[in-house]
Amino acid sequence: MSAARGFGAEMYGLGLALARELGAGRIETVVLAVNEDGLAFARGHGFVEVERYVLDGESDLWVDLRLAGAES
Repeated sequence: MSAARGFGAEMYGLGLALARELGAGRIETVVLAVNEDGLAFARGHGFVEVERYVLDGESDLWVDLRLAGAES
């Protein structure tokens, strides 16, 4: 169950503003696949899945996501 207190959205907004101020042409994030709240948060903020993978010698599934329309 999600706590959803808004801290993540506030931190995300500040980080996104700084990335844009610094000229970022692409915004990406990585989320552990079992983190359903994290994936929902990313998708809810416009990120789309790019790739799923397991690191060599590990068993955890990771998801790479990219902010749609953020490329320059």
